[in-house]
Amino acid sequence: MISRINDLIIEIEGQSKKNIVIIADDLDKLTRFIQAEDFFYKNHRLLTQIKAHAIYTFPISLGFDVKFSTCGKRL
Repeated sequence: MISRINDLIIEIEGQSKKNIVIIADDLDKLTRFIQAEDFFYKNHRLLTQIKAHAIYTFPISLGFDVKFSTCGKRL
C-alpha cells in the first residue's frame, strides 16, 4: 500500500511540478492511549515511508510519554 501511495505522489508531483504535503488531522482525538500508541509507536515506520512532507496531529499525552523521546531518534 505504501508503494502505491508513493507512486501516486510521484505521479502527482511530476504533473503538478509541486511538492505534496499530507496533513493528517484529528489524530489528537484518539481517545484510547493504546490506539495512539499503536499508530505512532508501533507503526512509525509506515508513517515515515511515505515520500512526501507530512504533518500529523497527535494526543498531547504522547508528548509526555517516555517512549516519545526515543521515537524521534528512530525517525
